Amino acid sequence: MQLKNVKAAFWAQSIQMLVQAVAFILLARHLSPEQMGGWSFYLLLFSLAEGLRVSFVHNAWIYLSRKESTNPEEWKAAAWGLQLILTLILMPIVMLLGWGAAVYWHMPVLRTLTLWYPALALMSGLFQLTQSESVNDLAFGRVRSGAFGMSIAWLLSLVLVLYGLKSNDLSYLVGGQVLSYLVGAITGGLSLPKMMPKRQHMKSLFDFGRYSAGTSIGSLLYQKTDALLLGYMLGPTAVGFYSVASRINNYIEIPLNAVTQAAFPELSESKIPSETLRKTVGLMLAASIPMALGVLIAAPLIIQILAGSAYVQAANCLRLFALMALIKPFGRMLGLLLESSGRPQLNFRIMWISAGINLVLNILFIPIWGISGAAFATLLATWITVILSRRLVGKDEAPAGLSAIKSALDYYRQFFHQLQKSISHVNSVR
Repeated sequence: MQLKNVKAAFWAQSIQMLVQAVAFILLARHLSPEQMGGWSFYLLLFSLAEGLRVSFVHNAWIYLSRKESTNPEEWKAAAWGLQLILTLILMPIVMLLGWGAAVYWHMPVLRTLTLWYPALALMSGLFQLTQSESVNDLAFGRVRSGAFGMSIAWLLSLVLVLYGLKSNDLSYLVGGQVLSYLVGAITGGLSLPKMMPKRQHMKSLFDFGRYSAGTSIGSLLYQKTDALLLGYMLGPTAVGFYSVASRINNYIEIPLNAVTQAAFPELSESKIPSETLRKTVGLMLAASIPMALGVLIAAPLIIQILAGSAYVQAANCLRLFALMALIKPFGRMLGLLLESSGRPQLNFRIMWISAGINLVLNILFIPIWGISGAAFATLLATWITVILSRRLVGKDEAPAGLSAIKSALDYYRQFFHQLQKSISHVNSVR
C-alpha cells in the first residue's frame, strides 16, 4: 500500500472534519434552538440515507470491478444505475419521515428543509460516485481534491449566507450544500458513464451491497447505542457530556479511517498475502498510537481547549475512547479482510452480534458508572468483537497482534530515518 494514498485520504478526511466543526460553531451562534433542532434532525435523516446509499455501492463496485474480468465501464454504469434507483426509492421515504417529524414535534422548518432533499440527494450522489471511482482507480489525489472543493465551497456558502446576506434562512443553507456537492464532484474529476447499465451487473452489485448496507446499519446502531441508552437512563445532560468525548474521538480516528480507505482497493485485487495483512494492520496501529497516547496523557486539557472547562468531567470517557483506538485497527482489518475477500455476509453477522453485545453491556454498566460506564461498555464490546472475529475468520487468516506491533515499529523506524535524512539535507544546504 502506497503511503501517498494514505496521506491524501488523511487530508481529505481532515478537511471535511475541520469544516464540519467550524460549520457547527457558526450555526450554533446564529440559529435559534428551534432552527438548530430542525437542522440537526434534517442532517440526521440525510446522513442515514447517505450512509445506506454509499454502503450499497462503494465496496461492491470496488470488489466486483477487480474480481470480474469484464469492462470496468460496465461496473461504473451499473454503480450509477443502482445509485439512481436507490435515490428514487429513498426520496419519498425521507420526505415522509421529515414531514411526519415536523408535524409531531411542531417544527415547520423541517418540512421546508425536506423539500430540498431530492436536489441534495442527486448532487450528493454525484459527489459520492465520483469519490468512489477515484478510490477504485487508486487516484487519491482526486479524492483529496474533491473533498477540498466540496468543503471549501460549503464553508464559503455558509459565510455568505450568515455574514453576507445576514440571513438564517435554512433554505439558503441547503442550497449551499447542494452547490458544494456539485463543486466537489467537479473538482474530484466527475466523468459520466459511457454506456447504459446492465441488469445483471446491477444485480451483482445489489447482492454484494445489501450485506455491506446491513453492516453499515449495524455499525450505526453500535455507535449510537451508548448515547441513546444514556439519554433514556440518565437524561440529556449525560448525553451532552458524552457527546463531547465522542466528537473528539472522531478526530482520533481520522488516521485509521484514512488507512482503511486507502487499503480496501488494493486488498480486493487478489488473494491477500499474510505479509500485506501484517503491514496494513501495522500501519493502522502506527497511525492510531500517537493520537491515542496524546489523548491518554492530556485528555482534560484537550477537552478544556475544545469544549470548555464545564465538560472536563468527560475526560475519563475520552481516555476510554483512546484505549479503544488501540484495539480498533484489528477489528477494522478483519472487516476489511472479509469485505475484500468477498465475504460480506460474515462481516454482516459479526457486526450485528457486536451490536447486541454492546447493547447488553451498556445496560449493565451505565447504571453503575454513568457516562464512564457507557464508554467502558463500548470498549469491552469492541474487544470481545475482535476476539470473536478472529475465531470466525480463522487464526490462519487474521493477522497476529505481535507481528502487527512489529510492523508498526518498522513504520516508525522508516519515519524517523526519513526525518533524519531530511534534517541532514537541510543542514547540508545551509
